[in-house]
Amino acid sequence: MGDTRQLPLYGMAIAERFGRSPEELVYTYHFLRDGSEHTTELASDSNQRIIQRVEAILEAIQRGQFTARPGCQCYACRRDASG
Repeated sequence: MGDTRQLPLYGMAIAERFGRSPEELVYTYHFLRDGSEHTTELASDSNQRIIQRVEAILEAIQRGQFTARPGCQCYACRRDASG
């Protein structure tokens, strides 16, 4: 699936908002182009890695260390471009 931070990060926010554990959630990606779905569960160590990565990104932004990357950088666009 490539970079899978976005949906689990949203799930973690929903879990916190509703007093649930992120590990209780199931994440499903729906691909509109071909109608396929990919469902997964994340272990607590995956959630911890996502938190650490987001914290590192925020710290880099606070230090002014971020580089623009023009164009689409998401895994879905890269997947479509490769055929």
